[in-house]
Amino acid sequence: MAHPPRPPAERFRARAQRAGSVWLVLAQLLACFPSSPDFPPARQPRGVRVLATVSEPAGGIPGAELQLRLEAFDGAPLLAEAEAAAGLSEPAAEPPDGAEPVPLSIAWLGGCHNPSGDTQAGCYPLLGEIARALPDPLPSSGGAIPAELAEYFGVGNGFSVRIPDDILSGRQLMTAALPFGVSFTFFAVCRGILRPAPEVTNGVPLRCHDRQTDEPLGSEAFVPGFVTTYTYPAEANRSPALLATPIDGAELEQRLCESDADCAELSVGTLPTACARPVSSTPALAAEPVPQRCLPLVSACPAPPCDSHELALQLTPSSVEKDPAATPPGGVAPDEILWVKYFGYGGFSREEALINDRATGLNPDYALHWTPPAVAIDSPVPVWAIVQDNRGGTAVARWDFVVRP
Repeated sequence: MAHPPRPPAERFRARAQRAGSVWLVLAQLLACFPSSPDFPPARQPRGVRVLATVSEPAGGIPGAELQLRLEAFDGAPLLAEAEAAAGLSEPAAEPPDGAEPVPLSIAWLGGCHNPSGDTQAGCYPLLGEIARALPDPLPSSGGAIPAELAEYFGVGNGFSVRIPDDILSGRQLMTAALPFGVSFTFFAVCRGILRPAPEVTNGVPLRCHDRQTDEPLGSEAFVPGFVTTYTYPAEANRSPALLATPIDGAELEQRLCESDADCAELSVGTLPTACARPVSSTPALAAEPVPQRCLPLVSACPAPPCDSHELALQLTPSSVEKDPAATPPGGVAPDEILWVKYFGYGGFSREEALINDRATGLNPDYALHWTPPAVAIDSPVPVWAIVQDNRGGTAVARWDFVVRP
């Protein structure tokens, strides 16, 4: 029988970056990149990576719909910029004004509820049936999806999952534990085009191909995975909610701009700001370019010591909910467990941290102390915080920094 996902261990280790050749020069650019059991174990987003899956609501409700989306990112263009800035490669040709990165293709396969064994493997026969009904290549927009497939297949960075009305029927175990239903939704993210692969019987039956050559692409350009949704008879889980994401204790005003002059009088704490276009997460074929904004401006750190900056999260008090599934017989429901994982570029003081523990309560120290990377590049440098609870709730925060010499 499947059980809700467990949080990471309460002790976390900091690991210094050690690499040769290119990675030695880029060591400070590449931050530690915490992995998940569902995704490749790379610690840096060197290629296409899924940083988080976000569900609203975070738990299932019989007969209701939930909305899924991905926080995905392709780190290859940033690393290419860094190599060029460090003199390790030729600069790439200048893209036209307003050009977006190579678009990512995203597809979803769903409709699997309470499968055999309550594991994702029990969904594979259904996935094969879906794959055999799909066009090759997959459509780039939802308008091309046949109505009869809409419950089972979608494209783009969003997918609606309807929880069956009877998902809890017959699910009461011979114990005092609450019955629960389990739903699996599968996805694939590709720097190219996606094609059905019904011959794949032990995973997501999709393949990723280069847009120009049609050659198959590997793990640096292709990430398959799945989302697990638990449905309990009690009140549905809500995701953690963010009140603010201060830098060195100060909140950055959101201001659009056309040039640095528009940001001249704006600062965040002691940091000035500069006008730049943040790199898009999950860029899509039809997406509008990300608007330029005033972003905090920092100096590159070619050699320590360098100034570090505190990146903090302020959560609403209601972010820590009760966990009825963990209630002991005759007891009171304990609090959820919350933790945060940090992703991105630069020097990180930690990879992840516990926010709330059932035994010890809230942890006051879970902020990240971030040091700018070793080289300056034209694109702003992103840093993410992914807040999760042990019942599937997720909140995403992101900071973007302009790094100049």
